[in-house]
Amino acid sequence: MNTSSIAASHQNNFNLIRMIAASLVLFSHSYPLCGLDEPLIATLGVTWGLIAVDIFFVTSGYLVTASIVRGANAKQFVFNRVLRIFPGLIVAVFLTTLVCSIWFTTLSFTDFWSQWKTWRYLIKNMMLVWPQGLEWSLPQTLIGVPSDKGGGGALNGSLWTLPQELKMYAYLLAMYVGCRFITRLLAMSGWGMSRVFNATIYTVAAISLLADIYVTVNGQHKLVLHMGAMFFVGSAAFVKKISFARLWPHSLFAICFVIATALVSEKAFLPVYTLVLPWAVLAIAYAPTRFLHGYNQLGDFSYGMYIYAFPVQQWVAYLIKGVQPLQMMSICFPVVLLLAVLSWKLVERRALAFKAKSTLNNESHSKQ
Repeated sequence: MNTSSIAASHQNNFNLIRMIAASLVLFSHSYPLCGLDEPLIATLGVTWGLIAVDIFFVTSGYLVTASIVRGANAKQFVFNRVLRIFPGLIVAVFLTTLVCSIWFTTLSFTDFWSQWKTWRYLIKNMMLVWPQGLEWSLPQTLIGVPSDKGGGGALNGSLWTLPQELKMYAYLLAMYVGCRFITRLLAMSGWGMSRVFNATIYTVAAISLLADIYVTVNGQHKLVLHMGAMFFVGSAAFVKKISFARLWPHSLFAICFVIATALVSEKAFLPVYTLVLPWAVLAIAYAPTRFLHGYNQLGDFSYGMYIYAFPVQQWVAYLIKGVQPLQMMSICFPVVLLLAVLSWKLVERRALAFKAKSTLNNESHSKQ
């Protein structure tokens, strides 16, 4: 397989898995956006939304590591990541802000757009600026929704994971560039770039995973550390070249074991879940189910689902007072799916076409 994304292959289930994960986020958020606690949080300390985020980070670590290893070009890696994240995000942030300025604010259209808070929201969230953080609300917008703690509700709470994912990309790139430099110093020792890079990934994955399990067992679960562990375990799985297609039947038994653990011991659930989830997700991604592989023909709608779900859910919460989670899901899912399809076909896929052209140009230059 060439430098194109593994997810683009028709012989895996990555697109479908991420679409299911994005749908789980919509499902999970329907509860707090209706003023209720999310399922599982009180009993297991996790939500379906956080499980979905773990799935995203595992698959991202696996696929993004494949991209940098097979591309072997730091500049191309950065360019590809920018094309994947920002075009769809920029359009989504602008469109959802525009809709709010027309229907979901108590301000006039002119007053809304004259507020610095509006422009700060656009700039920060389009650029994913950190460590200052993202902006969650617009001026006098979504007043009175169940999640409104004063001054209006958050427009897109799901965006919080994107800066964290960009950090993972930056860490991975730093490791790659650093290993290239070290390889030059060790050129006479028989070590190659792949050995140094692989050893670094294994070390980071092991340390982050063990640290995550340690703090979790001691009742101090750190979400950012956990996300990093999921990402780099996925990364290590790729460089290890595990044949997940052979493991997928065992993943079903592993998932049953996790469920059984949840029923028996709340304290044991998170450590067991943390150990099992990454390889179970990757094994299912390579399950030889040809009828599921056909989903790849449709496109990758998961990112659009993720970035549009929260705003649409907030709009429904604003328009339908007292809406219940199942009602919200049934109304929002088809609307968000339509927006996700349009985002993929009109924005994301066209942006990724530049990625393909750039890769081909780099390959042709390297052969000259």
